[in-house]
Amino acid sequence: RNQSSFIKYQNPADITNGGKFIWSISDPDDLEGRGVVSLLDPKTGEILRSVSGSKNYINDPIYVTSSGNHVWVSNLFGGFHDNGTVSEYDGNSGSLIKNFRTKNFTFVRGLVCRGSKLWMIRSDGSVHGAGVLTEINWHTGALVRNVSGFTNGINEPGGILSEGGHIWVTSLGSDLNPTGLISEFDANSGSLLQKIRGAGQIDEFLGISRFGSTIWIAYGGGFVQLSI
Repeated sequence: RNQSSFIKYQNPADITNGGKFIWSISDPDDLEGRGVVSLLDPKTGEILRSVSGSKNYINDPIYVTSSGNHVWVSNLFGGFHDNGTVSEYDGNSGSLIKNFRTKNFTFVRGLVCRGSKLWMIRSDGSVHGAGVLTEINWHTGALVRNVSGFTNGINEPGGILSEGGHIWVTSLGSDLNPTGLISEFDANSGSLLQKIRGAGQIDEFLGISRFGSTIWIAYGGGFVQLSI
């Protein structure tokens, strides 16, 4: 838009569209370190509302996703024993609907919504951890399943995509097993359908997106394309 609109919005970390707004989250830049969730006008980029503070369960937000009029924000902190949290907001009003605090929201690295389920990729917190793919019922916050381990297609996850009846996860590779992965899961059962290993310099897979019948995956040296 214009120069001032870029200057006044600092430290953006993630962005999505939900309800009537563009939702963006900012890394904390104050002493309290809580961060901000902002609702932007899709046409002008103007910040229409900012949500912050412990009463709104904003505590170092790192990822945001949406489905229809529902928006979810994952926070690094704010849960029991300083675990992470996931908060749900009304996409049209910005009002808080509910906040979930369990150990399943620790070290979240990305999240997507499919139907009544939230899927998230997480680090398991260990030095050599392979990471975890977690499925949550967003109506109740109840855990549906955790999928972890290299044999199950998780190896320090870097990106996640929900497409049709499938969940795609990219992995960077861990210290114990440095091979990056692109893994496809059945969204209904959580079963691993296939995993594609990196080779040579094509490794450490990061972001993932779909365009038409092609899935694009970013890695350290460029992009990989998969036909689906």
